[in-house]
Amino acid sequence: MKKWLQVCLSVCMSLILVLSQMSSVFAYSHYEYKGKIYDERGQYGDATVGDFRVDGKRAFCLEHHKLTPPNGSHFTSSVNKNERLLKALYYGYDGVQPWKGFKSKNNGIVVTSLGLSVIYAGWDSVGGKNQGNKELGVDDFLDYIDHQKMPDPRFSFSHQEVNAMIKGEKQVTPLLKMNGHNTVTLQLPQDIVVYKGKKAYRKTVTLHGGESFYFEAPLFVTGTYKTGKVKGTVPEYEAVVLKNNKQSQQDLAYIVQGKSKTISDGFVVNWVDEGDLDIIKKDSLGNFVKDVSFRVSYHLDMSKPIGTFKTDQEGRIHLKHVKEGYVYVQETSVPEHLRRDDGIYKVSIEANKTASFELCNEWKQGQIQVIKKDALTHENVKREGIVFDIYDQVGHKVSSMKTNDEGIALSSLLNYGNYIVKESQQVDGYIVHDDEYEVKIDKDLETISIDVVNTPTDIEFYKLDKKTKEALTGAHLALYDEQGHVVDEWTSDGKAHIVHYLVEGKTYTLKELEAPKGYQKAQDIVFEMKNGMSVEMYDDPVEVKVIGQDKSKKIVQTGDSSDAVMWLMLCVMSMSVLKKEF
Repeated sequence: MKKWLQVCLSVCMSLILVLSQMSSVFAYSHYEYKGKIYDERGQYGDATVGDFRVDGKRAFCLEHHKLTPPNGSHFTSSVNKNERLLKALYYGYDGVQPWKGFKSKNNGIVVTSLGLSVIYAGWDSVGGKNQGNKELGVDDFLDYIDHQKMPDPRFSFSHQEVNAMIKGEKQVTPLLKMNGHNTVTLQLPQDIVVYKGKKAYRKTVTLHGGESFYFEAPLFVTGTYKTGKVKGTVPEYEAVVLKNNKQSQQDLAYIVQGKSKTISDGFVVNWVDEGDLDIIKKDSLGNFVKDVSFRVSYHLDMSKPIGTFKTDQEGRIHLKHVKEGYVYVQETSVPEHLRRDDGIYKVSIEANKTASFELCNEWKQGQIQVIKKDALTHENVKREGIVFDIYDQVGHKVSSMKTNDEGIALSSLLNYGNYIVKESQQVDGYIVHDDEYEVKIDKDLETISIDVVNTPTDIEFYKLDKKTKEALTGAHLALYDEQGHVVDEWTSDGKAHIVHYLVEGKTYTLKELEAPKGYQKAQDIVFEMKNGMSVEMYDDPVEVKVIGQDKSKKIVQTGDSSDAVMWLMLCVMSMSVLKKEF
């Protein structure tokens, strides 16, 4: 069993060795020797050059000091990695880019062959560095290839991915560059154009190493353009050496196009997937608001903003070319009459569509408080239901308010602005109050308080002697309202008696309850109240006539009229008694 395993392992190792050798083998099918190459001028130096073909391609001998392989010779082929050998074939006669120093066809074949022999087997293989080789141009040819590089067919692009940008009414990519020594052809989708300089290419474009270019497309083009893997048209080249199976005969070499490795991953163009954004600004009254500033960013923290924009006369902002996805909007400033909304709002943007974002702001609001004051007492007029009207600047009544039992009125919330407060009607017991109070609400949720001071009505009462017009004292007086209630009661003191808080337009009655001694009571006085008026009540003195010897003598008894009547009755009674006696 062990022997069998050893045999299997040995066979496998042999197969692996053979396969590894085959990987370096470059198969050929036909070799042909076509004779010698003669220089037209007859100058060959010390070398003889054969004319060889391998599968129809020109081949060169590598060992001039050995015998020429006849037709029917057998070789083992392999790829040689000596870069100098490859350059001699590439820049040699019938090569990819032949050296321009060859004097003729024959000279080119001879110099290429001798140069290859020097590289492969040394100068001794061609008779050394002699004058003949130099005159042929071998030295110059070898010097030339030593200063050249094999073209590298590998290529790449300056960018693996680019983002198009909006330029006017189209989108344009940054400039790209193809690096390397190769040529590629790209297939272009409809509506996409490639520019090399000022020249435009549609459908297809061929790019050469070292060229710069950029893409252009209409705004409606979205998504991506991917080249995928790109294959160059310039191949790699390899030097194939045919190793002669006979040591005495020459090895040969020729150049072949190798298996192409010139593939690049290409690049991606990201078209501008953009839409538009309308920002609309209104206030709580439905008005469009101008001069409101908004910051717009692609980031939730509002970093790296797209910009800050202000609403126009119609309360709008229109932004073009906003990238598809999400954008964030934040209000940064508003006119002073509005409350600023400092929230951050997310808006979805779709390519080739217009997204709309509307933000409504509340007006700043405040209240007006009126405290009703008495000008006489400086205390609150604690009377419920006194009405105050509130007007705007153009005279329109916007609200009303009433005092509570403490004499304080508080308005509802009023929008930012200037207002005028008026007392709506005259308050009973006070004079007409037509003052206007200007109030400005300019701070949010502020209460502005004003004192409205009212002056009580007043009336003066005078008690006078009807004849002398002098003030009387001692008269007992009372004032009654329309319902017969006593409003005030006093005794005259020779001065004016002032009564406050009578209601203008109401009817009052002044009564003399008791006249001063020696005076008759005056008749009631009924009057309609007017602020600032005065009422004068006149009393007549009492006059008593005594019938006696001196009929002309008058006796005036001061005091009230009841005493005078009593005296009069006594006199009459006395006179009656005397008459009976006589």
